[in-house]
Amino acid sequence: MKYLKQINEMNNNYDYIIANIKNKYNHNIVLDMYTKEIEEWTDKGIEWYEKNNNGEAQEIILDKIINWYNDKYDIMDTETENEIREKLKQEFSFLY
Repeated sequence: MKYLKQINEMNNNYDYIIANIKNKYNHNIVLDMYTKEIEEWTDKGIEWYEKNNNGEAQEIILDKIINWYNDKYDIMDTETENEIREKLKQEFSFLY
């Protein structure tokens, strides 16, 4: 029980979660994911997409990252997920 409490406390620490995510998804990986996702939405390029989008590609990338974390650790509640989503947008500004 003592160790479970420690794991829960570590995983509720946003910086700890972001660090774990960045170990798996660095800037280049996330940018590549974003670029490939945009290609699924349009053939007019990133510039066109960024001027004419509703954030669909960004949300898909954020969902993939958060789902990976939840699949691996299975402990992120809705409040934490929302906070991590915002921190990821700050970390990867192109996911605004």
